[in-house]
Amino acid sequence: MNYLAICQVVKECSMQDIKEKFKNIPFTPDQWHELDLGNRHGIDVTEFANIHFSSEQMKILREAKENGIDIKVICSPDIPADEMRKILEHIYNEMGFYNEQYERTRRKWLKNITWMIVLAASVIAVCSLVYLNKDTIALYFENLELVLKEQVVQLKTNEAFNPGDQVESYSEDAELRINTNDFDSGTPGTYTIVYSVTNGKKTIFRNLIVNVIDGEAPVLKLSEEKIEIKKGDSFSCKAYISEVRDNIDSLSSEDVECSNVIDWEQSEQYVDYSLTDTSGNSAEETLLVLIKKESETETPQNGQISSGGTNSASESQNESGGSNNSTTVPSSLPSKKFLFSDGYMMPDPNNPNDPLDAYNACSAYRGNHSGKCSVLTGDDGLFIGYEYTPS
Repeated sequence: MNYLAICQVVKECSMQDIKEKFKNIPFTPDQWHELDLGNRHGIDVTEFANIHFSSEQMKILREAKENGIDIKVICSPDIPADEMRKILEHIYNEMGFYNEQYERTRRKWLKNITWMIVLAASVIAVCSLVYLNKDTIALYFENLELVLKEQVVQLKTNEAFNPGDQVESYSEDAELRINTNDFDSGTPGTYTIVYSVTNGKKTIFRNLIVNVIDGEAPVLKLSEEKIEIKKGDSFSCKAYISEVRDNIDSLSSEDVECSNVIDWEQSEQYVDYSLTDTSGNSAEETLLVLIKKESETETPQNGQISSGGTNSASESQNESGGSNNSTTVPSSLPSKKFLFSDGYMMPDPNNPNDPLDAYNACSAYRGNHSGKCSVLTGDDGLFIGYEYTPS
């Protein structure tokens, strides 16, 4: 019966149970120790639980039982410990115990050696791979650097901006990449520009917030700097607006603020115009309005001849076949409209002599005759052209 079988069949109680069982026997501490070990190893300690055995004898008997040896032949206090050992060695030799133990030890040693060889080979392989790929592995542990000058930048629309100028420093051996994410300096809004530095194995990122604001004022132009009107005439301030535009917003004359109220008791006054876009940028213009009273008469200007005047000499000369160098000037011309809808154009300060300019066409039609070219407005109050009216 081997040791494992004994451990399964013969099981003693705990040390407390053994002390209870042998409480009347005055064992020494060393003897109690051997009894406790035997109990823990699952053997029956009753055979050598004898006060006449020394602790050394108990140890020899305990180890023999643990190795599956029947200790009856040596279980006697009268046999010295050395003699017990000799008898056991003889028994072990006859049983081939040492050969079996040696074989177990040898197999265990071979197993350990095999594991050591496998472990050593694995370590060598790993070290070889690390050495061969040390440059690549080092890239994963490289300390990359990327520093931006600012975290947030504010720009006006269409202001010159180079994202690369915002980089203060970065790892020189690495590659710098800039993703502008459809950045458009011409359109107000908040944009995020992503900067990255990579060495092929490791990448770091930094973000730059760019706020684009509309800082450009809208354009507001008038067709006249000053006008003359008679007391009581109709007046529409928006009729004198020639151009309205903005770099971002879709603005029209409807967005212009001005007043149609005229103080007829004044000889002149100023009408203020203002235009503001959605970003708060504004433009302003002023129109001088000269008010003529009914008692005032128009004074001929630029060689104009009043419709009430006479030119009988010229007429008689023309009728009698006088000199061809004389020119007959009619006393008046019929009124005529020069409308934008008819192909005439709004006055352009950049091309003041354009013959298709509605005002220029009206002036050319008037020539040296008396009369005036007045602004025409539609039912909506908007500027639609000019009209010549005789005096």
